[in-house]
Amino acid sequence: MNFEIYAYWNTTELVNVFNAVAAITGSGDFNGLLRTLALVVIISLVVAVLAGRSRQEDFWRWVVMLALLHGMLLVPKSNVLIVDRTGTNPSQVVSNVPIGLAALAHGTSKIGDWLTTAFETVFSLPDDVQLRKTGTLFGHRVMLERLGTQFSSPVLMRNLDEFYRECVIPDLATGYISPSTLATTENIWQAFSNTNPGLLVTIADYNDPSVASTMSCPEAYAALTAQLNLDANTVLGLKAQGLFPEMSMAAAKVALSNALLSTQQFFAPSSTATPVLDQIKQGALCNYLIDAPARVAAQIGDAAQVQQATATAAGIRSFKTATTSMYSVAMSGMPKFRNAVEMIAYAVFPIVVIMIVVAGQYAGTFLKGYVGSLLWVQLWPPLYAVMNYMMNIKTKSEVSSMVAANGNAYLSCNLTNWLGSSQKTENKAR
Repeated sequence: MNFEIYAYWNTTELVNVFNAVAAITGSGDFNGLLRTLALVVIISLVVAVLAGRSRQEDFWRWVVMLALLHGMLLVPKSNVLIVDRTGTNPSQVVSNVPIGLAALAHGTSKIGDWLTTAFETVFSLPDDVQLRKTGTLFGHRVMLERLGTQFSSPVLMRNLDEFYRECVIPDLATGYISPSTLATTENIWQAFSNTNPGLLVTIADYNDPSVASTMSCPEAYAALTAQLNLDANTVLGLKAQGLFPEMSMAAAKVALSNALLSTQQFFAPSSTATPVLDQIKQGALCNYLIDAPARVAAQIGDAAQVQQATATAAGIRSFKTATTSMYSVAMSGMPKFRNAVEMIAYAVFPIVVIMIVVAGQYAGTFLKGYVGSLLWVQLWPPLYAVMNYMMNIKTKSEVSSMVAANGNAYLSCNLTNWLGSSQKTENKAR
C-alpha cells in the first residue's frame, strides 16, 4: 500500500527526508537505543518500587502502551508516494517508511490538499496564477520578469547602440520620431522602421561579430529585426529555465509562453493579446531605451551627459526596486519557510518515537501534539491560496484601470515602472 503525501515545490526534499527517516528507524543502532531506553525505564521503576518510593500500580499500562505504540508506529513498514501538486516533478516512491509516520503524514497532507483545492475552486483564478500550479503570486513574477527583460547578446547590444546613435537620435532630434510615441506604443521596434535612408550605420553579424557591414538605416533595421527575433527566443529560454527549472527547455518555454499570455489577459483583459516574442522584445527595448542615453554618451565621451542619463535611469528604477523586494520575500520566502517547517516535522519522527517509549502510558500526549503540528503545517497552503487570490484580484483591479486609462496599451513603456511596483498595495496589506 502506498500512502500519498502531497508536495508543493519540495518533492526532492521530502523524498530525502523520508529516506533519512527510513534509514534511521530501520537501523540496528536505533532499535538498540529503543531497547536500552525501555530497559532503563523498567529498571528505574523496579528500583522505585523496591525502595518503597512508588507502588507503580499502573505499571502494566506503561508496558501495554509501549508495546502497542511501538508495534503500531514503528514496526510495520510501508511505501510513501510523494505527489507534486505543482506538476513540475514526477511522483516518487520511498520504501520502508514506518507506517506510523506514513499514515499520519498521509492523513494530514490529505486534509491540507483537500482544503487547498476547495479554496482555489471557490476562489477561481486562471491556472497560471493558481497557488497549486505555480505558487504564491506567480502572475506577479511573470509580469516582473517581462518588465525586467534584457537582451542577452553583447553583439546585439553593440548593434543597437550603433543604430540608436546613427539612426534614431537624428530622427528624435528633428521630431520625426516623438518621445511620447516611444513611451505609449506597444511596439517600439516598429516605430524605428522608417528611419532616414540617407544615414549609414555599421552592423556586426550576430553569430560572428568579426564580420560587419555598413548599410543604410532601413537596411540595418531589417538586419536587426532578424537579430532581435533570435535573441528574444534565447531570452525566452533563459527566463523559462529560471521559472521552471525542473522542466526541459522545450516544456519550460511552452509553460512560460502560456503564462505570459494568460497573465496579460488576466491582469489586463481589455488589452489585445500580444505574441510572446513580441512581449519579450518590447520589455527588453523599454529597458534598453532607459539606458541608451548613458550608453551612447559614454561612447562619445560626454561625461556630463553620462552622469545625467545614469541618474535619470536610476530614478526610473529606484521605486520599483524598493517595492519589489518585499514582494520577492512574499513570493519565495513564505513558501520556503513553510516547506522547511514541514520537513522538520517529518524529520523529528524518530525523536517522537523515543519520547513515546519513555513516556509509556502518557505517550498519548506526545502523540497528540505531534499530530497537531503536522496538521498545523498542512493548514498553511489553504491560507496561502486565499492570500494569493486576494492579492491577484487587487492587482488585477489596479492594472486594468491603469491600462484602460492608457488606451489599453499594456506593453507601453510608460507603464513599465508603475506595473513593476503594482504590488505595493499588497505589501502594505501584508
